[in-house]
Amino acid sequence: MGSSLEDQFVWPWMGVLVNVPTEWKNGRQVGGSGNRLKEQLSRFCPQKVIPLWNYRGHTGNAIVEFTKDWIGFNNALAFENHFEAEGYRKRDWKLKNDRGPEMFGWVARADDYRCQGPIGAFLRENGDLKTVGDLESEEAHKTDQLVATLASEIEVKNNHVEKLKSKCNETTASLDMMMEQREQILQKYNEGFCSSFIFYVFC
Repeated sequence: MGSSLEDQFVWPWMGVLVNVPTEWKNGRQVGGSGNRLKEQLSRFCPQKVIPLWNYRGHTGNAIVEFTKDWIGFNNALAFENHFEAEGYRKRDWKLKNDRGPEMFGWVARADDYRCQGPIGAFLRENGDLKTVGDLESEEAHKTDQLVATLASEIEVKNNHVEKLKSKCNETTASLDMMMEQREQILQKYNEGFCSSFIFYVFC
């Protein structure tokens, strides 16, 4: 299944897993736990695998959650490409009458989000529809906002530094003046002392 930049994906990135093996036990359907499925899919680095249940038990469907970043998107596409290469993609699931025991998987998109049943219900409750372009624009906007905030903070700090420099210059000038006054007082004192000394010696 090819991906276009204009495809609407469910975000945070999610995969759909169907035909998960289940069996009838004690009056309800049971199947593998989310952790066991996560181990089976570990090469795609899923954050979590959530089996979907209804009043009959395990529905045979699960949602695979990936990280919200671009690495998560690449892992989701690798997950989809794996099932596509094996002949277990969404189209195969819809076309095959005899689906056998194998699981089918793909990345959740707009049609999955809008579908009736446990898969669509979960996706609508836990995600939004976004294109790759939407997310790139949002990231660019966040980056612009961050740059503007940092620029503002830098300006405030620069103003603070200028004020400190100005205060430092004032203090330095004040100290210079005090030192100059001290020198003058010492000089007058020394001149007076010398005069007194000379007068005392020679008189």
